[in-house]
Amino acid sequence: MRRAAMSIALAVVLAATMGAAWGCGGSDGGATTGASQADFVAQANAICRSANEEFVALGDMQQFDDLADFRDRFPKAIAIAREQYADISRLTPPDDISVDLAAYLQQGDLSVALSDDLYDQVMAGKDLPEAEGATIGSDKGQEIIAERRRAATAAGLEDCAS
Repeated sequence: MRRAAMSIALAVVLAATMGAAWGCGGSDGGATTGASQADFVAQANAICRSANEEFVALGDMQQFDDLADFRDRFPKAIAIAREQYADISRLTPPDDISVDLAAYLQQGDLSVALSDDLYDQVMAGKDLPEAEGATIGSDKGQEIIAERRRAATAAGLEDCAS
């Protein structure tokens, strides 16, 4: 597996699986309705920041030395994302952002599933760019990523919207 091929697709994949892999995006999510919304947003954003720190600790996730390196580190990144979405799903959102949060979590789960599929395809011998094009890089994958970002931004989860 070529290093260049590994790095081209990886940035797209990890942006989809990680809520805040390379900084934040989004807006203030509109006016809050009280301390419960502010507390919720602070807790969810803290989860995304923590996941980002774990992700960064994995090393340069834009480069893999070989298939063994991919096999070692890529599942760790997926596990971080999976844990991030699970932790956020255990929070109780205020009613006015519960629909956006549900959409964010649903799209996050779909992103993780696509990343799992990508991993499985590469492990089965498919070239990474080909596997990426059939999963995260597909039109469906890009729609999932865009909707996840939109929902995070609408819920005020700035650290989860990138």
